Amino acid sequence: VGGGNGAGNTPEKVNSPWGIYVDNNSGLYIVDRGNHRVQYWPFGASFGSTVAGSTSDAGPWSYQFNSPTSITFDSNGYLYVMDFNNERIQKWFPGANFGVTVAAANMYNPYGMTINPFGNIVVADTSYHRVISFGLMCPASTTTTHAPPTQPLVPLCATAIWNQTSSTIAGSISAAGSTATLLSSPYDMDFDEYGNMYVVDFGNHRIQKYPL
Repeated sequence: VGGGNGAGNTPEKVNSPWGIYVDNNSGLYIVDRGNHRVQYWPFGASFGSTVAGSTSDAGPWSYQFNSPTSITFDSNGYLYVMDFNNERIQKWFPGANFGVTVAAANMYNPYGMTINPFGNIVVADTSYHRVISFGLMCPASTTTTHAPPTQPLVPLCATAIWNQTSSTIAGSISAAGSTATLLSSPYDMDFDEYGNMYVVDFGNHRIQKYPL
């Protein structure tokens, strides 16, 4: 349903894909990590189109990624990409020419990223053995804006920004361990409808649940 034509950077190929998001039309957003881009493959298509990033062009500029890993969407149709080697989360409207950095911090191999039920951006900071959160803030709006097409996901305020000081919500920085309070190379996490967090604790071969 996406790729399958060998590694490459032409529209019918991907190179070391990592993250994926399936939309309401069964279309695929593929984090094409080796090509430093996000590709969209409509349902049944034999090739994809680049909706974020610059093909085979790694870098730190607003139109580039460097080994992106994870993707998610907000309720207004904007995509969020974990820009792995640039240690930042980029917000894009699909097809735009560049993205905007909404969170950046000292992270060490941050693989997983999602938006939790409260609108906070949550990152699996893998080699620091922790999960961190960038808190959502909603400043008062001073302008009238028109939201892009919506999807039934986490609702965010029109003025959404995120606190640039992250907080550790699971594990402890640079402290790998197997006790209930520690993690070892967490790779990803997800949330249920109650706000409980589930973490892929890779190095400990387990899934850890953190109640709300």
